[in-house]
Amino acid sequence: MASYLNSKDNNGNFDKRQIFITVSSIFRYKVKKNFNMMLESAVHAGKTMSMKQLYEYQRKKKEKESAFATVLHEELNEVEDLNNIPDTFNHLQLTDKYFPLFITFDKFSKMLQGTFGISDHDLIIQKKFNADSIDPCIKNNSQRPSFINTADKNFVNYNTFRKRYWPSLDEKFDCELVYSEFSIIKGTNPEVDFLSREDYRDISIKRYPAFRYNRDQIYDLFQQYEKMKAQNCDYDSMDR
Repeated sequence: MASYLNSKDNNGNFDKRQIFITVSSIFRYKVKKNFNMMLESAVHAGKTMSMKQLYEYQRKKKEKESAFATVLHEELNEVEDLNNIPDTFNHLQLTDKYFPLFITFDKFSKMLQGTFGISDHDLIIQKKFNADSIDPCIKNNSQRPSFINTADKNFVNYNTFRKRYWPSLDEKFDCELVYSEFSIIKGTNPEVDFLSREDYRDISIKRYPAFRYNRDQIYDLFQQYEKMKAQNCDYDSMDR
């Protein structure tokens, strides 16, 4: 925080452009809220205020926190906040006022598309899980256009996963942690679509400690989820 504040130049701009990316919109919301609270406290720490100014500051702060509490996290993140961020990393549009930048992986993907001028139709069809039982779906889905539009009924974000898929999976684990763990299986090695069970067992416990004692169970859930997703002709951000 101190390093970030010290990077501010005479024009009020920041030399540091920090980005926080996560799969979870709820986690993103909490991290951004905590950062803004600490930033506000750090800024006011160096100011001298009268008692009247202090009471007014505290009153406005309570009103702001109350307003946050009445808004659903998903609505705040996905509809209001994220949509206000340009879908590009072009510095003429993504100016200093957006930084530090707190975004989901889905938003990050959209911004990359916008930066390189890649349309939805230019992208590759999702690579489906290799299972004989789902071949008909794969064949039918191969004719479907590309998939980056999150408004698409077949797009699976975390909320869709929790509502549509999680009830059919093993609910003794934390849903959000499992969803994040799936991204480790599919995103750790860029040379393959997803890790084999053996490779997943062998990944670093220090870097990925969440399910160190349950990796076979998590991999079973991953396989089950991929089959269900393919049968529904669905796709998620990890399929990009």
